[in-house]
Amino acid sequence: MFVGLNNLEQGDLGESIARCWYELHGHVVFIPTGRSPDYDFVADDGERLIRVQVKTSGSVTPYGRWAVSICTRGGNQ
Repeated sequence: MFVGLNNLEQGDLGESIARCWYELHGHVVFIPTGRSPDYDFVADDGERLIRVQVKTSGSVTPYGRWAVSICTRGGNQ
């Protein structure tokens, strides 16, 4: 799905897909101005506000499953 995209394009596409999912499930989505380090968007389900941070992966295992590693690396510690 994310093959051939650079990291910024992959992240933007992942965020768009996540926003669409929330909207299709009846949430109102709010996008912050600029880049937020804490969340990518806020979803409102009518009862509560949900801060959403989207993560994407371009790695697939030999078994055809998505491979993810959730950890801090590099300068964003």
